[in-house]
Amino acid sequence: MSSFRILTFGCKVNQCDSQVLRETLVSWGLAESETEQCDLVIVNSCTVTGGADAKFRKALRKIRRENPGALIGLTGCFVNRVRSSNAPPSADFVFSPDSPGALAEFLRGRNLINGGILREVRQSFFAEHTRAFLKIQDGCTCFCSYCIIPFVRPTLWSREPEEVLATINELSGQGYREVVLSGIHLGFYGRQAGEAGAMREPIPLVALLSQIEVKCRIDRIRLSSIEINEVTDELIEFMAGSKKLCRHLHLPLQSGSDRILQKMNRRYAAGFYAERISRIKEKLPDIGLTTDIIVGFPGESEEDFRQTCEAVERVGFVKIHVFRYSNRPGTSAASFRPQVPSNVTSERARRLIRVGNDTAARYKRRFMGKTLPVLIEAYDRRGGFCRGLTPNYMRVRLEAGGDYINEILPVQIEEIDEVSGVALGTAVQQP
Repeated sequence: MSSFRILTFGCKVNQCDSQVLRETLVSWGLAESETEQCDLVIVNSCTVTGGADAKFRKALRKIRRENPGALIGLTGCFVNRVRSSNAPPSADFVFSPDSPGALAEFLRGRNLINGGILREVRQSFFAEHTRAFLKIQDGCTCFCSYCIIPFVRPTLWSREPEEVLATINELSGQGYREVVLSGIHLGFYGRQAGEAGAMREPIPLVALLSQIEVKCRIDRIRLSSIEINEVTDELIEFMAGSKKLCRHLHLPLQSGSDRILQKMNRRYAAGFYAERISRIKEKLPDIGLTTDIIVGFPGESEEDFRQTCEAVERVGFVKIHVFRYSNRPGTSAASFRPQVPSNVTSERARRLIRVGNDTAARYKRRFMGKTLPVLIEAYDRRGGFCRGLTPNYMRVRLEAGGDYINEILPVQIEEIDEVSGVALGTAVQQP
């Protein structure tokens, strides 16, 4: 029996796609290898930044060096961006994530799989120890000026509601306590391009969440990321009344400057973002908010950056992901001038991270003395403590045994570690 392994780079959607590929290869008669030595290695690439490109290229060279006899395949967003003739020389073949048939034909030609009818697996979740990430949407057509994603994932797709519900209940039956609904543009759930393969009865995201609330046994549902202009009053009201949907929203800001937001082709102004945040906090005062921000976008001035820092301080995010602008050929921003010097971009990134850490600490200190439900995700044997996650996206550490992994414990927050930002607490009661 031929063996394989998959290396995945990038977002949770890529992780879900790799899981589909993994299950498909197993259904074709291949065995997943537990070691680096195997017959087939597939690298699922990410191309969102230049750094992401460099990481998977380095991995390809390492695989070729350490396992010269393996057949190496490249898939993922990079393959959708470039012609196969431009693929790295370390890869023996490339294939689109949307073309399992092409992969099957190639593997047949190399005698790695037999002929006959081959089944394509449509499972689309990636599971960790206690949480599962379920892909319910794919594709984006927004064309933010810096973003390569609409070029590599342009086709809108949404998973049928009954499939979503069935998979969540399946995951719950397997013991998972939280499911994260993932997508390239989650707010586009229910939209689909063209007639072929369209949803039988398209429904918006809030309608799907309402069905999950009633029909699924899972303890927690979390949204991976959603745009601020898709956080409707209906969604806010639903979250305020839900017993399952975590009070956490990841809302990409990207910049606090209207001038830069316009150049980015974002579909909101800084004032609109602030207004929606106020509306969210009015209904959900303890909600945890996280975000993505790009620093060093072409033409970003010190004043633009100052406005971004002020926006972060006003919102009080529990966590911010800071990205240094990466020029992606083919995007409209690639031709924008002036480019911000790399040393200035790096210095701004460091400053913004400090601002984000300070605002996160202030937010977390509000919960000192309060009791929060914590999903225990891991146990540190050497330290004798557990790590877990609250619904509002606070990382928590507490003294407890390994038997409590995958339990949801009420934990009293006692202090915030000044170095790591992790909340330290004590279990109020243990089952």
